[in-house]
Amino acid sequence: MLSEGLFWLGFIVSAVIGFVYFRDLGDVTQIVIKARRENMIRFIRNEYRLLGLGIAGLILMAVMHIAFGASSPWVFWPAAIVIVVLLGFTWVWVHVGMRN
Repeated sequence: MLSEGLFWLGFIVSAVIGFVYFRDLGDVTQIVIKARRENMIRFIRNEYRLLGLGIAGLILMAVMHIAFGASSPWVFWPAAIVIVVLLGFTWVWVHVGMRN
């Protein structure tokens, strides 16, 4: 029961941070969703803190699934892939694609 709760806590934290990171700093999403300037500045100023928290949530989710069998593989693997894409794509886009 505790492992399920920790799994979902890690999922919620990492998914929300991944979505917000992608929404606020990803140019692709700004075509569809209008990001507020305050949100963009907040995320830029706290980028590594928020990314660390998102990655910690992903690691917590993975540990609870792999070590304790929390949730099913049909939930864990697609969620983990989507979160890694949200975090990874945006980080690469911001730091490599827009470095100049």
